[in-house]
Amino acid sequence: MIDEPRPEDVETIDGIIKAFYEVISGPKGVPRQWKRDAALYLPETRFFQVRPDKSIRIESKPEYIARVDSWLVENGFFEYETGREVQQYGSVAHVLSTYESRQTEDGPVIGGGKNSVQLVHDGTRWWITAAAWNSALQ
Repeated sequence: MIDEPRPEDVETIDGIIKAFYEVISGPKGVPRQWKRDAALYLPETRFFQVRPDKSIRIESKPEYIARVDSWLVENGFFEYETGREVQQYGSVAHVLSTYESRQTEDGPVIGGGKNSVQLVHDGTRWWITAAAWNSALQ
């Protein structure tokens, strides 16, 4: 069962990408917004992380959360979009979103790159179907 999304999170590409970053961002000790996050994705969504050794980790959303949740809360993590390219044809969109990562809201940049996010629109709202990224600057 998918939780009801915030309308502003799923009505537009801007809204869903903004929520994509907000749900995992937060200071040390603060739980992440996983309930809000779950409403952004189709249940079949997959994540593709290309590691520095070029191996690829493929995860479902629950597997991703299980792997990163404690680290995000214990260390603090903020990810900010700094640029975006969108290609859309009808109800399908690809968003190449440039980002920076920090451990505190205005702390030094600890990482960054591009998130490749696939979206579909079902006539009512946008859904994230897949996301891929490099795990380190390359």
